[in-house]
Amino acid sequence: MQRTEQWPRSTNAGLFATVWITLVLIAALLQTGAVVVWWSVLVTAPLASMTTAVATLVLVGGLIAHQLFTEMAATGPGRTVPLERLATLGLIEAAGWMTWLLVADALDGLRGLFLAGIGLLALLVVKHSIEGDVLRGEHRIAEEIDQGTVPYSLVAAVGGTLWLSLVARGDLLGLDRSAVGLGGITPLVAGTAVLGTVLFATRIAAVLYARY
Repeated sequence: MQRTEQWPRSTNAGLFATVWITLVLIAALLQTGAVVVWWSVLVTAPLASMTTAVATLVLVGGLIAHQLFTEMAATGPGRTVPLERLATLGLIEAAGWMTWLLVADALDGLRGLFLAGIGLLALLVVKHSIEGDVLRGEHRIAEEIDQGTVPYSLVAAVGGTLWLSLVARGDLLGLDRSAVGLGGITPLVAGTAVLGTVLFATRIAAVLYARY
C-alpha cells in the first residue's frame, strides 16, 4: 500500500512539529464544532426548518474545511489532493454524522444508544478507509475496508457515544444535564470536551496512518 510522505526533511524539528500539530488541532476543532452545532440545532429546532438548513450548511462546510487541514497535515505543502475529492469526503462524513445523530435521537434507552454506537463505528470505518485512499492519492477509493482504520475508528465511535450519552442521555446515567459537577463542569461541557479530545486523537492517528 502506497504511503504519503511529502513533508520536506526540515532540520528544524521543533518548527515542523508545531506546524503539524497546529494543523491537526485546527482540523479537530472544526470537526468537533461542526458536529456539536448541528446536534444542538437538531434538538431545539424542527428538522424541516431554515435553522436546521443553515446548521446543515455549517456542518458540511466545517467538515470540508477540516478535511483541507487534515490533507495539509498529511501531505505537506508540496502536494495537494484535488479539492473536489476533499469536498466529496466532507459530504460523506457529514451524511454519516447526520444519519447517526438522527438515528440515535430516535432510539430510546441504553440499548438504542449502543446500537447507534455500533452504527457509528461502521460509518467511521468506511469513512476512514475512503479518507486514507484520498490522502495517499490513490485512484481507487476504498474498494475494500482498510482494517488498519478500525482501531482509531473504534476510539472515535466510543468517544462519540460517550459524548451523546453525557449531553443527551444523562438521565440514563443518573446525570442532570444542568447540574454542576466536579470543578464546576456540567455534563454538557464534559461531553463536548470528551468529543473534542477523542476527535483530536483520531485526527492524529488518521494523518499518521495516511503518511506512513
